[in-house]
Amino acid sequence: MHRRIAAVGLIAGAIALTGCASESAIPKSGTAVPSVSPSSAAGESGGAIADARRDVKVTECSVDRVSKWPSAKLVVANFTARDFSYLIQVEFLDASGIRIEEVQDIADVAAGQKSNMTVQSFEEANGAIKCRVTKAQRFQPPA
Repeated sequence: MHRRIAAVGLIAGAIALTGCASESAIPKSGTAVPSVSPSSAAGESGGAIADARRDVKVTECSVDRVSKWPSAKLVVANFTARDFSYLIQVEFLDASGIRIEEVQDIADVAAGQKSNMTVQSFEEANGAIKCRVTKAQRFQPPA
């Protein structure tokens, strides 16, 4: 099950969850963004898992011919023995590496299962694009 959430609200929530103190830490649209190095993952004892990007794979990155909106098809694999919700952040880049937009979505994935999802930007893109998962965190779903 996927719950589409407005990117603006999730970015604000992500800032609060990660402890970022300033909005200036988020690069503006149209600026080059350096790659993010993975941090070590925390245990499964509850709360947010530091880095679950290894559980998320981009299987397709494309631009709709009519709307010109980029989208990324993802597979989210929960390799654990517990159900988790995943907060996933995907960045869309043009061919020169300039950010088009970054969007977030949530996927609920049962223990030992995989979930297919599509994340879409609403910013117009032209030409070849690249999609990459910049952040993925696991959370225990609400009871």
